[in-house]
Formats: sequence, C-alpha cells, structure tokens
Amino acid sequence: MALLRRMRICLCLIGVALCIACGQPTRSNPMNTPVPIPPSPVPTAVGTPVGPLPSTDAPPTPALLYRNPGTQELLVVRGSDERIIATDLPVVALAIAPDGTQIAVRTEDNQLVLYEWQRGLRHEIMAHCDSMTWADDSQSLYCSRLGNLYQLSADGSRDVLITPAGVDSDYQELAWRPHSQQLWFSMREGDAVRMCAKTIQQSNLICIDDGAHPAWSGSGDWFAYQRDNQLIVQHADASQRQIIQTGHDVALAMYWVGDSTLVLVHGEEISQFQRDDGQIRASPLRRSGWVLVGVMPLVTQLSSP
Repeated sequence: MALLRRMRICLCLIGVALCIACGQPTRSNPMNTPVPIPPSPVPTAVGTPVGPLPSTDAPPTPALLYRNPGTQELLVVRGSDERIIATDLPVVALAIAPDGTQIAVRTEDNQLVLYEWQRGLRHEIMAHCDSMTWADDSQSLYCSRLGNLYQLSADGSRDVLITPAGVDSDYQELAWRPHSQQLWFSMREGDAVRMCAKTIQQSNLICIDDGAHPAWSGSGDWFAYQRDNQLIVQHADASQRQIIQTGHDVALAMYWVGDSTLVLVHGEEISQFQRDDGQIRASPLRRSGWVLVGVMPLVTQLSSP
C-alpha cells in the first residue's frame, strides 16, 4: 500500500509539471533579449552548445541566381557553369523552391509565373502575391496579398485564406523555416514593424523583436534579421546570438550560404557576414550589370535531371 501511495504521488507531480509547461503563454520578447525560437512540430537539427561561433560546414558550392535589370533575364551560376533563364517579364519579386526545381516570379503587373527552369517550362497562375515563400515540400506557396496570408498550390488549383490581416497589421516579407511548420514574416503594427512567426494550422503567434528581412539558414538552425542599422544573427535555441552594427541602411535582401555565411545585397553591391568571426566584408559574388536575387538550394542541378 505504501508503494502504491508513493506511485500515485509521483504521477500527480508529473501531471502538475506537464500542465504548467503546456500553460506557458506566448508573449513578445523585450528588445535585445535572446529567446529560444519555439520548436516546430517537425523535428529540427539539434542546436550547437553555448560558446564561440564555430563554422563546421564544409565549404559549399552554391548555385547563385542573378537578375539583369535591363533584359530581365535570370542567370544561374555555379562555379564556372552558367545557365540563362529568359523570363521576358519585368521581375519584381521571386521565390526559389526548396528542391531547386521551380522559381516563382511576380511581375510588375502582378502576374504570378512559375518557371520549371531546368526543363524550360513556364506556368502562369491566376493569382498574385505581394510577398511569397515556398513550403518545405515545394508543392505550395505561402503568399501575402493585401496584408492577408494565403496558401497557394503550385498548380494554382487551391488559393486558401489562412489568416486575415488585423485592423492595423499585415503580413510582409514571408520566410519559411526549413524542416518545420513555421512561417516567419515582418508584421506591420501601426508605425512599428515586428519580427513574428506562426505555426501553420495553429492560431498561435509569437513576435520576438522589432525587425525586418527574416532569413533562415538551410538547416533551419540559424536565423537572421535586421533592425535599423543592426544585423541580428542567432541560433534557434538562443544559445548564441550576435548583434552587428552594419554602419549603413538595411540590406534589400539577405541569403544564407550553408550555415556559416550570410550574403547581404544592396542593389548591385554585395557584402557577406561570416558567422565564425563576426565580420562583414565585401563579397566576391558581385557581377557587373547583374543583381543577386537568390541562393539556390545546394541540391540544385544546372541541367534537367
């Protein structure tokens, strides 16, 4: 009987602990205070330990995507290999599928066109997106439109409202966290711009800081964003965080190469942040007459499989 009573007491204590853990409210984070990014329902890689910021990546050979503002051509470059994608459309924004096979393009007149660039195919979708990002499976896009959030299938057959905009807020600059169910974005609330996320098919919303231009590394372990003239880079578990004074206005776009290098684009000017030493340097990725508009997934092949 005594043993049975002790077992009942232990089970009660475990139940209380679980209730407390589940009941923690989601809340905004005070500025400059690193917080762990909530885990996704889809497991992500284990975080690195607290300490310096070592780079354990083998040097990747990324395929880079450039746009020619004059001809509107897209150029895919990996090392000495190059491939031209003739869009013949005025490109305003684009998003690269995680499997590297498709590029979604928004044009000046709000057309949405998907390019299966390795096969030379093009598909027009009867929808438009102000900002867009691909889901992990490369089968659908998440799309902000007039501040609302939609999920759009790659074949255009589904265009579903996920979350409407608030009275004084809207969704901008969408970024999917790889290997997860988390969609990150900058959310305008009145005069402020917040760095926020939501888990798809759940109603929870978390905002961690003021900021813009969310960018996730390919592993889903490293997150970067900008706040005024600062670059913030942190591990998802908040064990490591760097705040770098960039000395200039925010970059127009940011792209990760592996987990160690973050590329910052200011028009044709390109710089890059190295996570291992915390320095921003001029980048060798600049090409005269071309604007860097994306880093292709490392699985990308320049020819059709």
